[in-house]
Amino acid sequence: MRTIEATEDLSTLLDAERAILFKHSSRCELSALAWRQVEKFVATCPAAEVFVINVIENRSMSLEAESRLGVRHETPQVILVEAGQAVRQASHRHVRVKTLKEWWDGDK
Repeated sequence: MRTIEATEDLSTLLDAERAILFKHSSRCELSALAWRQVEKFVATCPAAEVFVINVIENRSMSLEAESRLGVRHETPQVILVEAGQAVRQASHRHVRVKTLKEWWDGDK
């Protein structure tokens, strides 16, 4: 997982052919559970590009991602990005290994 801390990092995400953005809050128990789901996904799909924004520590990047992707902010939240566009999103208890794997494998 790569942490987004600056505009250049966000641009790297948006320039990727396909990537997953995980918006995480270090103050939220539900986000901690989602973090473990994302970690499990990364372990099962090591080729997947996964970027993380820590929304408490880096609110400006979270707002910038919301603006550039056109997806209303929620935490925890995962967004599948293809060619700079948000194509799927899930939040709260819907952040699951199964969901991420289906997205990455191209299952509908």
